[in-house]
Amino acid sequence: TDKPFLDYLYLYRRFSSEAIRILLPVTSFGVPARLHSFIAALYLGLEKKFKGSIDHLATTVTEEPVEGSAIKKQFLVLYDRIPGGTGYLKELTQNEQSMMELIDCALEALKKCPCQNDPEKDGCYRCLYAYRVSRDMAEISRNEAISLLSSIADNRDRLIEIDSVSSISINTLFDSELEARFIEALRRGKPGGQPAVLTK
Repeated sequence: TDKPFLDYLYLYRRFSSEAIRILLPVTSFGVPARLHSFIAALYLGLEKKFKGSIDHLATTVTEEPVEGSAIKKQFLVLYDRIPGGTGYLKELTQNEQSMMELIDCALEALKKCPCQNDPEKDGCYRCLYAYRVSRDMAEISRNEAISLLSSIADNRDRLIEIDSVSSISINTLFDSELEARFIEALRRGKPGGQPAVLTK
């Protein structure tokens, strides 16, 4: 027979480590520029908070279906590539101040970066650009990162403790991520134009 004996060969490596899952709002992170800017800012905050190399930390985006809906929850997973973990992520989850300190470190670095004085630049290698995010460099924006981190920092007094991010409900009235993004685009309106008024 001409049929090959093996169609595919899968190699697996499994080990235990540390990870943090962050639920991403569809309407805030449905645009690639916002997602990649947030990831780059997260790396910047990690570097500033831990004052050293964070090459062992990586991110990936995963999805989880919402029961009874076509929409999916989107998570940013920050994980440690060293077996057993290094303790960095464990330290971030000890209390809410640790994560907010990371956000504050990133915000401060972004606001003080000299590239903000150059109208041609919306980020540079001193702040957001790095080899680890080089694939998404065109989608990374200092202004987007500052906007996202500022909205998190401004709501620090509204933090509440929950058992798991999986238990957070999202708006299942949206039939798809595209519909959610459409509603968000209407809400934001045209830059410099007449603000849109939405009524539920």
